[in-house]
Amino acid sequence: MSLQFILGTASYDHEEVIVDSLKESINNHPDDEFFYLVPNHIKFESEVQALKDLNTDNEPIYAESKFQTFSITRLVWYYMKNNQEYQKTRLSDSGISMLIYQILIDHQDELTVFRGETGQPGFIQKLAQQISEMQAGQISADNLEKIVDNNDKLNAGLRDKMHDFIIIYRAFEEQTKGIYLYKSDVLNLFCRFIENDELDLSHSHFYFNGFNQFTAQEAKLVELLIKRSAGVTIGLNLDRKYPDELPQGPNLFFQSAKWYNRFYNVARANNVPVLVDKMAKNLRVSDDLHKLDTYWAQSTGLGDIDKSALSNPDSIQVYRADSPFAEVENIAVKIRQMVAHGGYKYSDFLILTRHLDKYQNVIKPVFKLLDIPAFNDVAKSMEDHPLVELIDALFSLENGSRKYQYQDVMRLLKTELMVPGDGNGNFIEGDDYRQYVALTENLVLKNGYEGSRWTQKEDWQYAWLSDSDFGVQADRMRNISGKINVIRHFIGDNFPPFFKKMRNAKTGQEAAATLFQFLVDMGVVRRLKQWRNDSILKDNLLEAAQPEQVWQTFCNLLDDYVSILGNREFVPDDFLSLLQSGFSGANYSQIPSTLDQVTISESGIVQMNNRKVVFMMGATDEVMPDKITNEALFSDADRDDLRDFFDDDQYLRETSENQMANDPFLNYLAFLSGSEKLIFSYSLGDSDESSVAISPYVSRIAEHFGIDIQHISSHPTADAKDIYEYVGTYRSTLRHLVQASQDAKLNNSNLAPAWQYVYNKLDQNLNYRDLTNKLLGGLDYNNTPTQLLPEIVTGLYGDKINTSISKLEQFYSNPYEYFLRYGLKLKERDVFDLSPASTGQFYHESMDHLMRIVNSEHIDLENLDKQAINELVDTVVAKMLEDPNDFQYTILSSSSRMNYIKNQLIKTVKHTIETIQKQSKYTPMRAKKTEISFGQVGHKDDLKPLSFELPKSNELTTAKLVNVRGRIDRIDSMNVDGKNYLGIVDYKSSERKLDFSRVYDGTSMQMMTYIDVLAHNLGIIDEEEKAALAGAVYMHIYNPKYTKDDLKKSFEEAVLSKQKYQGILVNDGELLDKIDKTIADDKYGSSNVYPLRKKKDGSFYKSSPIVQPEDLDLLLSHNEDLIKKAGLEIFTGNIDLKPARFGQNQDAMQFTPYRSIMQFDPLLNENNYRDVPNYSLEDVLKMLRGDNQ
Repeated sequence: MSLQFILGTASYDHEEVIVDSLKESINNHPDDEFFYLVPNHIKFESEVQALKDLNTDNEPIYAESKFQTFSITRLVWYYMKNNQEYQKTRLSDSGISMLIYQILIDHQDELTVFRGETGQPGFIQKLAQQISEMQAGQISADNLEKIVDNNDKLNAGLRDKMHDFIIIYRAFEEQTKGIYLYKSDVLNLFCRFIENDELDLSHSHFYFNGFNQFTAQEAKLVELLIKRSAGVTIGLNLDRKYPDELPQGPNLFFQSAKWYNRFYNVARANNVPVLVDKMAKNLRVSDDLHKLDTYWAQSTGLGDIDKSALSNPDSIQVYRADSPFAEVENIAVKIRQMVAHGGYKYSDFLILTRHLDKYQNVIKPVFKLLDIPAFNDVAKSMEDHPLVELIDALFSLENGSRKYQYQDVMRLLKTELMVPGDGNGNFIEGDDYRQYVALTENLVLKNGYEGSRWTQKEDWQYAWLSDSDFGVQADRMRNISGKINVIRHFIGDNFPPFFKKMRNAKTGQEAAATLFQFLVDMGVVRRLKQWRNDSILKDNLLEAAQPEQVWQTFCNLLDDYVSILGNREFVPDDFLSLLQSGFSGANYSQIPSTLDQVTISESGIVQMNNRKVVFMMGATDEVMPDKITNEALFSDADRDDLRDFFDDDQYLRETSENQMANDPFLNYLAFLSGSEKLIFSYSLGDSDESSVAISPYVSRIAEHFGIDIQHISSHPTADAKDIYEYVGTYRSTLRHLVQASQDAKLNNSNLAPAWQYVYNKLDQNLNYRDLTNKLLGGLDYNNTPTQLLPEIVTGLYGDKINTSISKLEQFYSNPYEYFLRYGLKLKERDVFDLSPASTGQFYHESMDHLMRIVNSEHIDLENLDKQAINELVDTVVAKMLEDPNDFQYTILSSSSRMNYIKNQLIKTVKHTIETIQKQSKYTPMRAKKTEISFGQVGHKDDLKPLSFELPKSNELTTAKLVNVRGRIDRIDSMNVDGKNYLGIVDYKSSERKLDFSRVYDGTSMQMMTYIDVLAHNLGIIDEEEKAALAGAVYMHIYNPKYTKDDLKKSFEEAVLSKQKYQGILVNDGELLDKIDKTIADDKYGSSNVYPLRKKKDGSFYKSSPIVQPEDLDLLLSHNEDLIKKAGLEIFTGNIDLKPARFGQNQDAMQFTPYRSIMQFDPLLNENNYRDVPNYSLEDVLKMLRGDNQ
């Protein structure tokens, strides 16, 4: 028995001393066993390196039978693999979670603090982690109970928490003792095995290296080995020995000194000889990195700091980048160049950062761009694998009252793990299957299919066709319907029987077996094997291993579930939660696919020190020093309170404060992982826009050694003479050539010779010539649509346009959007939702039916009371919604939410009718006709359209025709002294006033067009042909809210003011004097119904939108000119990208669905808004009259 320490700071070669000691011991004791114990994270590399070091004769094939490189868990396996206790059923982490879940259910009534926490996400995992930590710290439930019972000083909150935890922990111990074996108990089993003298270690030698921290279990094992084995050798990063006392004050090596002191005194107490410490004397790092070692140790303490300077300025470097992408790219470029010209191998490089999550989305594409093999040794979670998504989506299909919802079905289908067959035993091919799913998705979105629609017997129809329909279009529709029904049958035929079996499952074992068999029968295993084989063919071995690992994890989860809960009643929600919990804690096993590759890792993880160059990435004050928070079940305060009651061999993980105190040491080890160079880098342009700065660690180092911080510009300049930092692969360098060329264009300069050389090399490479010229050609791209050729215009529109006025308004708002929407007929896919257009249609149709009944039955709204109005509206709306031939309002009965919205819509209609009833008390205007169509094909009582012929001219090779058609919501009439006046009412579901700037500009032509149509059809509407135009107004249909100020006047006035008409009125005869009783004849003030304000002298305020008949003619003539102008420009191929802008806060780009197609960017010189001037009615009339004064 003996104990020996091998000491030295991280600059020195501990491994060399250990290997020399090993060689000597092997020679002296050829029949003994020798174990080299290292952290599990570096076991493979350590074994390879140790065998290389032992192979002093450089034999091509070398093996050593008496020497083993193990992690501690592997050492346990080596000795215990045939032991009966060790062969008990093994509980995985997920199995532990399931057992704890069962314990929580069984002891629910006994718990206080933890009662009801079972369903909280992550709570079971926290309990499992805390139990594992207690066991690793050699603390049992009895120990905790003794602390609670014997100490009154514990605060009430901790005491309550301990009460619940002890119940759960004791139940866990009782239910696993003698039945299960789990990770945190394996070491305890091994220690008991040694303590009971069941293992002879008198001829076994143990060498520990790379351990900077031990759990209580690991520390106990080391102490037992010290007492029972032939010899224990421990390598520590420590500047000197500490046999009697620990370092005082801040000390970089405090943790190492603590372990030295503990193990030394254990040996002395047990009369184990402590051999003279061996000091690692040979430097494994450069002189400059050794200076960093010395400086870091001194600066961490309180003593003097020796002045020092770098011998080689390249030994330690600091770079600042503009973004994480630029930072990673700079590292990759340097690695590639050093491999190409510096004599390095990829395996000589180690990239470290404190937390890799910030760079996860950047590293892979950058290293692929630079063609650098890299291995990310940070564990990758399985929870994003399609199998996990499939299981989650599967159990969501029939969860809750609404089944087979769009999101759940599509989530399942898009995993592509369950795919219909093609009839020949094969899966439908990938692209074909995706088309089937996309077509199905479109139909589901359009019609809102869910629930029983997926399981109905009748096939879905993409378009309704009769048996007599034939032709190319009919065949296409039937083909699409066929593809959609392949997916529908796949869901409807397979999933309901599965869920029926799951509902009938009595126990957890039955449910697990049903799920497993269903996934196998649905081809999931075959698909996973197919994915694995595809990845192997692509030489992507890491991805090839994932399908098999995730399926094995799933099987293990089912095994655990059956072992723990198999005989219990099956609870579907809990079953899914436990599966999800198991996957969330599962990681892929990763093995490097090649030896020569860059390693990427985190600085808090122990690393091999056989690299030459270390890049410390993300060196900001956010992570260096790291900000550690304790998210465990027991807080830092709890740990401080409990620490005094533990025995010397019992302890929990360090508090956050103590962990942060050890942060300089963790970074110290990372700094000195390489032997030649240390390169820091950081970026301040984080996407989260948080305020970060360079790490104080790095700034201290830079200041001490006089290191200049070099800035890496992510965008090179055209005149740069030295472009070395931008040269990588052909593809990555091309990216920077484009940036430099863009800079040359902006500054109107030439590319520097270096960039010219790069361009020539790319142009000479046949693989990159086309791409190079294409990307560089993009610099001259101008985001300006070109005018359409005449043949294209004819193909799109023919020689005649039948259009609505809203389409022409769209043309004036943005000609390019008109082309996309009505020329190419691009549109977003239909969605089963209540859009503003649908709401407007509901209002229009209900108002139409109501006003028709009012007219046909000669009802005077003025005489109706509220109850009569409500009954009338209810009757009309019920008839609309129950129409078997009209499906447009089906959505209003599709859910409780939609039923609520339906009721709100009905209330709005009722309120609007009540408002009209109140208006009828003040105005003689009454609805004469409603929903009057003009220019609509097939409408018998239709009014004539507005037709405009565009004659042949220099711009048009043939004559064209523009027909404007549409529908007027309502025409009101009143009689004044035997003369009929007709006015238009247009319903709007949003507030609208007549903007005369837009009327003049062409972006608001609707009202003028409706008046023009009415003017052309007066004789048809008025039988006596004596009618005159009264004007046109908007009515806002909504259910308003009232403020206290609104209700200062009478309620009736408040109601009328909220829905007062807005628009334009004609000052013709006595019309305006009779249109509202409030201001009739000699009365003055504001109208309750119309936008009129009358003065005492009988004239109207300028704010009243009134025009003389002759001015109305000017407006109508101008409107016709706008229609003809729009038609001419459409037929001549104008598709200008010129969105209209109305002031500073509104423009035609705000709500367009075509933004991604137009790529409109006002920062580009060629992309400009067309500003619409702000004109009043008076301004417009002056311009139309030609009055410039």
